[in-house]
Amino acid sequence: MSLAHPLVQHTNYLKLTNPPKTADAKRIDCPYMRIVYSMPASKSDLLERIILQVLETNVKIFNLDNLPTEMYSSALSTYKLTKTQLRSATLDYITGFHMLDGQKHLLVLEGIAGGSIARIWEETPKTHDDFKVLYNSELKFSERLYSLLSPDIMKVKLFEPLVSLVKHPSLYVRGSVSREAYDGLICLSDLRLLIFL
Repeated sequence: MSLAHPLVQHTNYLKLTNPPKTADAKRIDCPYMRIVYSMPASKSDLLERIILQVLETNVKIFNLDNLPTEMYSSALSTYKLTKTQLRSATLDYITGFHMLDGQKHLLVLEGIAGGSIARIWEETPKTHDDFKVLYNSELKFSERLYSLLSPDIMKVKLFEPLVSLVKHPSLYVRGSVSREAYDGLICLSDLRLLIFL
């Protein structure tokens, strides 16, 4: 088992109260895993190395590796996955997002357990004073959260630090922001807090 700052199983994410106990019970397939990296905005060199590894992985999977390196992100951001590719639990590409708020980088990656994402884990530093990693090789998920995004890493830039945004009173006034935006900011804030526990 590999573990770097435990990525805990939260009850909202794991809805199994009574998992199957017998061999003839229905097997629950959880082929995906996630890694979360958090680092200061000044550590963009490490972040760029990780993102480049992801892009190199994905261009090979989708046969776009004949392009120059500087074109990888553009090619992947316009690549449209077929319905078969979206449903595939064996297509070993990496999805996720990169959030920057001026203070911190937050990079969330997901992929097939034991596949390309495990290689990314093996090839990146595990500990450093400037960044933290949440990863648990035993924690698996039944579906991708970011499969509807392109195979490029989605970039999200906040124009205020996340800590400031969630302290702003208007965020909590019903109707001032969409429910999706509210939920997204609160989830990001919770993830950020979890990293610094």
